[in-house]
Amino acid sequence: MGVGADFTIEWWGYSGYDWAGKTERGLVGNRARALVTDGGFLIIVMNAAGATGDIIVKLCDGTSEYSGTWQDVLSINAWDHIVVTYTEATDTLELFVNSVSQGTLTATNKITTSARNLLIGEAYTNDRYYVGSIALLRAHNRLLSALEIQNDYQQEKHLFH
Repeated sequence: MGVGADFTIEWWGYSGYDWAGKTERGLVGNRARALVTDGGFLIIVMNAAGATGDIIVKLCDGTSEYSGTWQDVLSINAWDHIVVTYTEATDTLELFVNSVSQGTLTATNKITTSARNLLIGEAYTNDRYYVGSIALLRAHNRLLSALEIQNDYQQEKHLFH
């Protein structure tokens, strides 16, 4: 997937348990967690040691990193339909959980293409694996509209609830 243009990442995720210590767990991305020079993006799930979890998105332009967080948006021990969109023209990220917008974040830098492969369930380190299940992950090289996101949720929720 060429990053640096509009894109949407969409998946069903089951965050398996309470991760004590707020440990970041890689979900999907194509950049190393610690290597800003790689460019690319990384979507992370982090549990805040309670009943809900956070989504963190990291974007890199090759020299600096933008990190944005939506707090307390995920269920623990339950399935969620999660969608992250990126609009290149405005460097805007939007998160949808179960077809409801959780708000937008504006990145402070442009995302650049990474030569790394897209990884699912890992953050390019050997100790940051996603804990839980991932199903029906899709990467779109365009923005999905709110209506398309809602339609996907409505058509698939019977599989997970």
